[in-house]
Amino acid sequence: MKQDFDELIKYIRNLNDYTLPNYNDLPKIPLYMEQVTTYIGETLMPLFENNVSTIITPYMVNNYVKAKIVIPPKEKKYDTNHIGYLIFISLLKTSASMKNLAALIEVDNKIFKSDKSDLYSLFKEIHDDEFKKVLTSVNRKLDVFLDKYNSSEEDDKVKEDKFNLNIANLALKLYVSSEINKLLADSLMSGITKEMLPKKATQNDDVEKKIENIKIKKETDQLKVR
Repeated sequence: MKQDFDELIKYIRNLNDYTLPNYNDLPKIPLYMEQVTTYIGETLMPLFENNVSTIITPYMVNNYVKAKIVIPPKEKKYDTNHIGYLIFISLLKTSASMKNLAALIEVDNKIFKSDKSDLYSLFKEIHDDEFKKVLTSVNRKLDVFLDKYNSSEEDDKVKEDKFNLNIANLALKLYVSSEINKLLADSLMSGITKEMLPKKATQNDDVEKKIENIKIKKETDQLKVR
């Protein structure tokens, strides 16, 4: 089997025992920006195939503060609540818009004023449970694909092509499921977001479209060299 396949399977298998840290296990001592990004990067690194740069950066954190998604740090230091919110944001930022993330945190701020661990603890419980369900399903399918690969007497190239096809189909199923879940989640959040945030904050902004267009152009330029 090609090395890429081996690395893929190793990556998936290594996630079997992964869970997010409990709120009480987050750093108790306030941290500076670099310490925060390093801690969160190392904590979430197994989920991102060691690509730490995509998880969280000082630029991202500054924007979350600027957007009032998280409160400003005290004396440039971020406490346990900051870190819990930033882990929450780092894992949801590709699925949820900033305004919906802001609304979720606003619900937490308005309803659970005394104990700031509530949103993170709920998020951890849901994340670990859903992650385990999806990972179990993916592992089972990978076992089937590997059995077919290893028992096949076909040419190696044919076996690899079929394995690629199976992996692509599995990825497609996960993408479709993710997109359906996102559409439904956005619909559920629409009313809450309008209620929790000022009207101006919920309006569609041309800036988001421009950012998306820049991203598409960059990816197009990278792909056209094929």
